[in-house]
Amino acid sequence: AALHGRRSPNAKVLNREQLKSYLAESPGSRSIDIADALGVPATNVRTLLGALKKAEQVTNKDQRWYLTEHAG
Repeated sequence: AALHGRRSPNAKVLNREQLKSYLAESPGSRSIDIADALGVPATNVRTLLGALKKAEQVTNKDQRWYLTEHAG
């Protein structure tokens, strides 16, 4: 499926709310730890974290991620 641009049938999809919920419960997590805990590829986590950072909903300090006050 991936070879043809489709998602694997058993691939987990990560969305912003799931990621923000995880960071609310586990502030200071590294992207690889988030990926392991949620069972998704680390590249998906890093891409979503980048988008959330651009939207000023998360911040990164020493490769650890935190929600910002604007994350509501």
